[in-house]
Amino acid sequence: MVNLKSIFSNTSPAPPLRVASPKKGCSCSSKKSKSDSCCKAEPKSSGKSCCKTESTMASKPLMAETTGSSSSSTSLNSEVKLCCRGSSEANEDEVIQDTDALVLSKHPDHPANLICEFCRIFYNNGWVTGTGGGITIRDNDYVYLAPSGVQKERIQPLDIFVMSLETQKYLRKPLHYKPSACTPLFMAAYTMRNAGACIHTHSQNAVMCTLLFDKVFEISSIEQIKALPKIVEQGNMWYSDKLVIPIIENTEKEEDLEASLRKAIAEYPAATAVLVRRHGIYVWGETVWKAKIYNEAIDYLLELAVKMKQMGIPTVKLD
Repeated sequence: MVNLKSIFSNTSPAPPLRVASPKKGCSCSSKKSKSDSCCKAEPKSSGKSCCKTESTMASKPLMAETTGSSSSSTSLNSEVKLCCRGSSEANEDEVIQDTDALVLSKHPDHPANLICEFCRIFYNNGWVTGTGGGITIRDNDYVYLAPSGVQKERIQPLDIFVMSLETQKYLRKPLHYKPSACTPLFMAAYTMRNAGACIHTHSQNAVMCTLLFDKVFEISSIEQIKALPKIVEQGNMWYSDKLVIPIIENTEKEEDLEASLRKAIAEYPAATAVLVRRHGIYVWGETVWKAKIYNEAIDYLLELAVKMKQMGIPTVKLD
């Protein structure tokens, strides 16, 4: 098991945090009286700063899967520095808005690095062109999100947003980007399915299938189906099983899809994806690696289904 703190200590130290300016007259390193300081006073003898550092260890580690049955896990230990303003608890406005240490790491499996890597892969696959689509990865309470309006193949770790899953408040906001409009839908996958990651693409295969199928996408008796989980029971699907993915109607604004997506997740407990008509697909998994596998397997099946429809072949095998 590798944690982020040991990675930093064995390589190079994390860059200093760029701290948002406190209220006028506040300096955590200077001694102020209660009358002119916005920080809670510490006993002079303690020698402590009024800033406290909270360290969170991921209890649900990212899984770094390998071939065969063996696997190794990566647990990322990140520090967030909070500055108090009259209270020992920091609220949303008091959290440092540009905590670079949350997203800067030399570890290849750090969520910020994986988001950048996967966005480039998905761009090359034609799934996230023209700034469309998105991806989010969860590491315990930390939710890492690709920004809005950025060409996905150009995303860098410093462009990544970080949110607390518990409070659903941002721990880090890049200075020049907007949060993804997909965020409420990603949160639905986290809160309703305890997902470890969620992927949203504008795959043409997904869009075409929403035009060829009505309320649900169905396909059976294809070997690739075995890559997908049963969810409602242990294990993966069998070759002869029928894969069913619900299709919801698109809306003008992405965030307005949340209600219908939540309804689809509740009504189709065995689904690990939801298609959006004339738009794309949302796919989630227990870990980022599982989400990637499911997304690739489903897109393969969507592409195959389009070709089967063109040839007049039923996507569900008739007995």
